Amino acid sequence: MEDAGLQPGAGDPRRFGVVLGVNPLAWDLGAMLAYLGASESPTTPGTLDMAAANGFCMRHVNPLDFSLKTLPNLAAGHVAIAHDAQGFCRAMTEGPIGGARAVGDAYRLIGEGDLDVALCGGADAQLEELFFATYWGAGLIAADDGDSAGLTAGEGAGLLVLEAAEHARARGAGIHGEITGFAGSAGEGRLASADEPTRLASRLARVVERAIDEAGGVPDVVSLHGDGIPAHDAAEARALTRVLGARAETTPRLRMKQAHADLGAAASPVELLACSAALEHETLPPVVSEDSLAPDQPFRSALVISLGLFGECAALMIGKPRW
Repeated sequence: MEDAGLQPGAGDPRRFGVVLGVNPLAWDLGAMLAYLGASESPTTPGTLDMAAANGFCMRHVNPLDFSLKTLPNLAAGHVAIAHDAQGFCRAMTEGPIGGARAVGDAYRLIGEGDLDVALCGGADAQLEELFFATYWGAGLIAADDGDSAGLTAGEGAGLLVLEAAEHARARGAGIHGEITGFAGSAGEGRLASADEPTRLASRLARVVERAIDEAGGVPDVVSLHGDGIPAHDAAEARALTRVLGARAETTPRLRMKQAHADLGAAASPVELLACSAALEHETLPPVVSEDSLAPDQPFRSALVISLGLFGECAALMIGKPRW
């Protein structure tokens, strides 16, 4: 807000909204294990006994305490209260693509005239027991010894201010970048890493193509999802080849998670901000760049890709401001 030159309320507070990608905070692992043990059917091992589960919750779970610790929309609500945003307030609980969805949703709300300003992005806290138990059990965590590929969990937050062009121009705002395209797709309800690999590549290619078409031009830089899960990396490479053709081999690629680990729902907004800074200063961060820009190569736009565990995906296009 300070960087955008905005005060709480941002003009008409009813046209100022918050859209945040954030995932449910994990229940304490000990409490979860106790719940699972008490909820198992005594006659059919491995299945849920709903009566037993409800009885356990009635006796051992404080609803207020549980809600205040786990509801994901609390984060969006607190941000809205802190900045007097009285317009749309949404929490996008879509796993790793939640932040990209939040930015895309804010982009649509502004484009359709429902908001003038949106504070959007993502926040996630993945460094906790249940996250590691879940992801390690699915074979998705990178081993410390480097013998197995996978993601490296992190936590963080990234927020940006999106604003209608005429609203920003009227107040003389400094503009860092412009969202020019967005597309997303739901998954299929099963781990993409265990699915037939071409299915994810095809879905991602369609999403990337729609975002590029809306932007009206191919990207000069691609920020890969690049979470280290082999099936995801392979699908991403196939999708880009399908959409960009020969340009896929020569377009510089960023792997931002090498710098900040996998930030979950916060990853895409942080990577979008990094791309905005790269475009603004016409330079790529060398630590995470797979290719260098040729001296005469244009540097006007970037594509940010986001992939979820169950095949959900999103793509955002950002460009230099046109004014």
